[in-house]
Amino acid sequence: MGFELALDKPTEREQDSNRLWAETFCKAFPQFVEYSVALEDRYVLAKDLAADIGLTPDEYLDREIGLELDFERGDFWIRVEFWDRCVTVTLPNFPTVGNGAAIAEIRPHLEFFVRFGFVLNSPTSGAPMTSHGWQDELQQAYAARQRQVTRVADLTGGKPA
Repeated sequence: MGFELALDKPTEREQDSNRLWAETFCKAFPQFVEYSVALEDRYVLAKDLAADIGLTPDEYLDREIGLELDFERGDFWIRVEFWDRCVTVTLPNFPTVGNGAAIAEIRPHLEFFVRFGFVLNSPTSGAPMTSHGWQDELQQAYAARQRQVTRVADLTGGKPA
């Protein structure tokens, strides 16, 4: 688990296919590849989770909920996941490129979704964010996440990861 940002889908487009969103995103950012999950494993997951959001397992699968795109470069990675009502963008807890560079790297991805009417939510308050001050607020939240992970590791005798 890493530092996760959520972007709410535009209300009028919540029913749009996650596959369509993913393909459109990959056309803009071809460095991302789909994380492949066997159909039987996807079905097990759908049986477990679909009822939580009022869908049947088949509807869950048809809407491609949980579709994941990944980008990796050395020790740095970005994950984009498509859910029922949102898209999440996740970064590693301790990016080797540094917080500022990691946030700068995902900015075009966030802006891509915002251009289509998605709303970026603050990782600390959950409130919608405006583009003004994005970078600073996200860097502060990212640093706070890393302090939290370090504190948990210290309390449990683990290593921050």
